[in-house]
Amino acid sequence: MEIINVFAVDFDRSLNPLHDHPSESAKTVRVPREVFIHPVEIKGNWLKVRLEDVDSSKFKVKGYGWVKWKENNKLIIELFSLD
Repeated sequence: MEIINVFAVDFDRSLNPLHDHPSESAKTVRVPREVFIHPVEIKGNWLKVRLEDVDSSKFKVKGYGWVKWKENNKLIIELFSLD
């Protein structure tokens, strides 16, 4: 399963926070409640994600951020497929 092609991802926000750039030292971004987290782009160990409101019939975009998707060649995010 390719990460970019899954419907959504999730991650432990306390151990693996969302950042505004693909760097450990970048500013962290708050993840609102009730959002879908869709994969957008991979850059090394970092995954750019799009946050979309689940309560909206039009799926309004709430923001973007970067999260580490792997560490020591181990997947550290959860993948959700529509299959």
